[in-house]
Amino acid sequence: MNGNNHALNKKYLIIGGSGYLGSLFLEKLQKKNVTIYLHLKTKKIKSNKKNIKFIYGDITKNSFWKKNIINKDYLISFASAENTFFNKKRIEDDYKVNVQSGVYALINAYNLNKKIKIIFFGSENQEVNLNIKSIKNTGNLPHNFFGFNKDILERYSIYFKNKLKLKIVFLRFSN
Repeated sequence: MNGNNHALNKKYLIIGGSGYLGSLFLEKLQKKNVTIYLHLKTKKIKSNKKNIKFIYGDITKNSFWKKNIINKDYLISFASAENTFFNKKRIEDDYKVNVQSGVYALINAYNLNKKIKIIFFGSENQEVNLNIKSIKNTGNLPHNFFGFNKDILERYSIYFKNKLKLKIVFLRFSN
């Protein structure tokens, strides 16, 4: 996004672009010569930007991915469940949004569009830096159900990247 021509005339499928991080990313991306397919759950909004096309549907359904992942150059997902209350519904929603939709995206990318480049965003509350000796790798453990779900998706992503050769990046950010 630094002005290089490699991003020109590309097609971006953006999931979660109406949230804080997604909207900041979109603000920069829409200034480029690219086509943006922005997923919205239900709320129909209008944009005067010619390069933004709105798509609707349930990202937790495989049919959404079969229809929308074809012919895209990039999938960038900022998706996160909206329900902020800790209850059974929140846990179910979080799993569907963070694991189920991501796995469907990976499966359909592999089956329908192996050239797509995928970026999943995670956040610092996905893990907590505990220095526990019984944990073999980094010592980092997810500290809540959101973190565990993102961790599951990250592990699926590693499999699809290493074994099936999809181009995937999983970014974690912190403020």
